[in-house]
Amino acid sequence: MSDENIGTLVGKIYDLVKNLGQDDIAKVFAAVSALFGGSAGVQILPPENPNDPARSSQGSGIQAPKQRSNNIRSFIEEKNPKNDIQLAATIAYYYTFEAPDDQKKDAINSTDLTDAIRLANRKRPPRPSQVLTNAKNMGLLDNAGDRGHFRINSVGENLVAMVLPGDGTGKSKAIKKRATRMNSKSKRPRRRK
Repeated sequence: MSDENIGTLVGKIYDLVKNLGQDDIAKVFAAVSALFGGSAGVQILPPENPNDPARSSQGSGIQAPKQRSNNIRSFIEEKNPKNDIQLAATIAYYYTFEAPDDQKKDAINSTDLTDAIRLANRKRPPRPSQVLTNAKNMGLLDNAGDRGHFRINSVGENLVAMVLPGDGTGKSKAIKKRATRMNSKSKRPRRRK
């Protein structure tokens, strides 16, 4: 299964469970994991060990995933976005899902983008607000209500979580494929009537 198909599947699963509580989400994933013999990537802890520190605080029996990055700079280095649009999606993803609780944000604006780029020691775009608008137009971010505020959507989540390499060697297939398709359309000769 390709990364793009996996990303699409993850997006559909997310849409199905996003309105459930944490306990219910844990139960759903535990049941799915049990259907696959516990091999679906979710580690189920045995019930006879309720005081194990690896158990979640809700007592669901599912081991919480380890946080991959403890700051914005290491997260951006890990994901290695290839352009400003991917960088904007990566930053929005970080603040929504990976940031420490006191830094989490539901939406980002151009100031947040500039601050994150500065902390990551990357080249700053001349117009950060335009980068966010372009990321929205590419379908990676959505408007968040307030003018100039954007939140990551399921497409952007899939890009950051599934497509961006993390090892610095891969290339983003989603953005590259779309650009190639758009370029090839413009080079086709027109049919005469």
